Amino acid sequence: MLKPVASKLTGKCVVLASASPRRRDILTNIGLKFEVVPSWYSEDLSKAEYPAPYAYATETAVRKALEVAKRMHERHQKTPDLVIGADTVVAIDGDILEKPADKPDAYRMLSRLSGREHSVFTGVALVECCVCEGKLQTSVVQFHEETRVKFAELSEELLWDYIDSGEPMDKAGGYGIQALGGMFVESIHGDFLNVVGLPLHHIFRKLGEHYIDEAATEREPRRRANAAMGDSERDVDVLIVGSGPHALTLLTLLRNPGSRPWDSLSGLFGGLKLSAAAKGRGGSGGRRAGGRRRGPGAVKEMEEAGGSRGTAADGRSEEVEPALASLGLEEKAAEDGEETPLGPQLLEVMVVDTYGQWLVQWDKQFTALNIPHLRSHALVHTDPFDKRALQVFATQQRREGELRALPRRLHILDENAFFNDGRVGKRERRLLSAGGCARQNELYFTLPSTRLFRDFFTHQIEHYSLAGAVTAGTVDAILPVLAAAGGGGGDGGGDGGPIVDYFQVTLKGGSTVRAHHVVLAAGPTRAAMAVVPDWVSSIGERFPEDRLLHTTEFISRAGGSVANVVSEPDEHVLVVGGGLSSAHMVLLAVEAGASSVTWVMRKHLQVKQFDVGDVETLVGRYAHREHGVRLDGLPFLRQFYAERGPRRRLDMIRQARKGGAVTPEAYGQIRPLIEAGIVSLRAYCQVESASWSYKEQRWRVVLSTGKETWSGDRIWLATGCKLDVAQDPLLANVLRHFPVPLVEGWPAIDDDLRWATGCELYLMGQYAALKVTNLCNWMAQVWTSIKVGPHAVNLAGGQAASARIAKAILQKHREEQQEDSSSRAQEFIDHMHGLMWC
Repeated sequence: MLKPVASKLTGKCVVLASASPRRRDILTNIGLKFEVVPSWYSEDLSKAEYPAPYAYATETAVRKALEVAKRMHERHQKTPDLVIGADTVVAIDGDILEKPADKPDAYRMLSRLSGREHSVFTGVALVECCVCEGKLQTSVVQFHEETRVKFAELSEELLWDYIDSGEPMDKAGGYGIQALGGMFVESIHGDFLNVVGLPLHHIFRKLGEHYIDEAATEREPRRRANAAMGDSERDVDVLIVGSGPHALTLLTLLRNPGSRPWDSLSGLFGGLKLSAAAKGRGGSGGRRAGGRRRGPGAVKEMEEAGGSRGTAADGRSEEVEPALASLGLEEKAAEDGEETPLGPQLLEVMVVDTYGQWLVQWDKQFTALNIPHLRSHALVHTDPFDKRALQVFATQQRREGELRALPRRLHILDENAFFNDGRVGKRERRLLSAGGCARQNELYFTLPSTRLFRDFFTHQIEHYSLAGAVTAGTVDAILPVLAAAGGGGGDGGGDGGPIVDYFQVTLKGGSTVRAHHVVLAAGPTRAAMAVVPDWVSSIGERFPEDRLLHTTEFISRAGGSVANVVSEPDEHVLVVGGGLSSAHMVLLAVEAGASSVTWVMRKHLQVKQFDVGDVETLVGRYAHREHGVRLDGLPFLRQFYAERGPRRRLDMIRQARKGGAVTPEAYGQIRPLIEAGIVSLRAYCQVESASWSYKEQRWRVVLSTGKETWSGDRIWLATGCKLDVAQDPLLANVLRHFPVPLVEGWPAIDDDLRWATGCELYLMGQYAALKVTNLCNWMAQVWTSIKVGPHAVNLAGGQAASARIAKAILQKHREEQQEDSSSRAQEFIDHMHGLMWC
């Protein structure tokens, strides 16, 4: 990679916008010819405005590089070809540690790092410059690199000896790994040079993508036109609004149109087979997996795999062999070391997000609620091309310990509790830990940690070269510009209706984007869509805003630290709601020092492993009906996609999700708190009224269970959201030009998740962005649920929606014909069953 890139840089004016001697040495040592022009940027950004340390570092790097580019053009009368800007920060517990101001500040930093692991982030900006009609035009590629560093325990004497040496004073975090500070480092995970100040490998990989991309010539005319227009207007094929997991999956597909996504048409490892086998043993077979267990101390136990079966020559179970083969989980020596092929990038795709970085909102939500691991298992993720990608990543990084096994025993103390998850039986466990590959294959059906999943996101973004794809901006309006009568072409508007020529998308600040396809993969634009109980509006007294918060407000105020929401010890907190978000809030309140937490829910406590369906439903082991709906995997999908009426599908969604539920893992954490009397669970209970006492600075709440009263400091509402497309201002113009039928606020979009024929606006499950963290109950689902199913807002639904949208957009550009509806329904069934729709 170095030689081709270096040859492209030969004769170009390359500038390092940094006075750091360490960054200068890194570039000098590889023989690169460059100039050093230190940036005069004041570095006065407010860290509080950036939700993640890497976002702050990256924005600082961009401003440093742009300042140098502009100054050289205007003052030096010399326009550089490439400016490299960088900013390095050390972060621990979400706090940024920059260069110490003095010795006490250095002591504070190093004491905090002692014996702990921290992250080193370097934000990088590669600014390409050119002059057009006498004006400077710039194109920015921005990204960041993270390296994790573990310090040994440092004694007071060692700390002060190091501080007195003077080395910490000009270094982020107060140490230099390449000098004396390196003696403190026990382990390092990632790029060493990133800690020094410049991630060389990442930089040259980005330069290689830019200078050696053969497909770049096809995009050059539009790229130059966009550069000439500057920030005022851009013309793109596809605009994706939002930068969460669903958007990441979609862009991966659109950027690699020559690659074939993982195809489940050949079946699922045991999903279809288990369902058929169960019927062969006598229909629903044996004791039902779920069921209501009454009485304190009820216990469900998961059985260990046992017994012997015939094995293949390589030691695998004979019944497992075809199942693994159908999933593509079998080992193939010829594929070892191969990378996913990257197809030609024919479409100009723009991703716009308020934060200008991938997955910042996702990070913010998981951090605010301190969610330790995902609810979806390791076979469900954001890489559409490799089902094994997450498990392989964990294994390669030696982080299998962050893949959490499903609990094998669960004690339910609440006499009203409903536990409808029978865990995995012997047969399924044998499938998942086949033959001598138990350690590897057991990892597929585990729950990845939040940190592992975030690092997997970063790995995917780097692998598919998506780091510079997100543009900072907030969409204010989407205006469909209609084609003139008789124009527009394509297959849209075949019924004589209007056809969108393009969408004029206005961003905050006045700039516009001209997009031919728009995909909404962001959250709702109205905070008022939060479901707030009626008794809240009946509170007569004024009360401090932070004393009653909905989940949406909770996350916004938390800003990555629960201390911003609960700052006083020994408080009494009331949590209202029965879903997983309410369980996280209960745990957060206790961790923040609350002396008691009262947990109120209007129904029984429901414990369920997955957001949609339990383990038995997932594998289709037990056939059963509820209110005429088959809830055992494949039959449910067949019945769902056979239904053409949106209202009936909505009823099926309600039945499948069954309202809010907590996971066995979350309940396992709360159970000891209930036993200790710290958490009080109130099932079949609602708040009737609440009043705020200014004199006592406390709430007085009347509960429905025997007119019981509660007095405390804070009320947290985990009562979900209710979306209504008619109330979303972002969609007002689209709805006016293309009115579609609404079902309880959800539009009846087509099977491709397109708004309407002739209108290339697509909606994804991630449109309810909060739901990716299970913050709201089923009513927080999005418009796409009616077409994709009850799993639309989850990771599996994100893959399904991305596959449909990408296929529709690519077919539109290739002018291919759609399949008939019956074949497409079977495609949807196969796809979702193969994705293991939890």
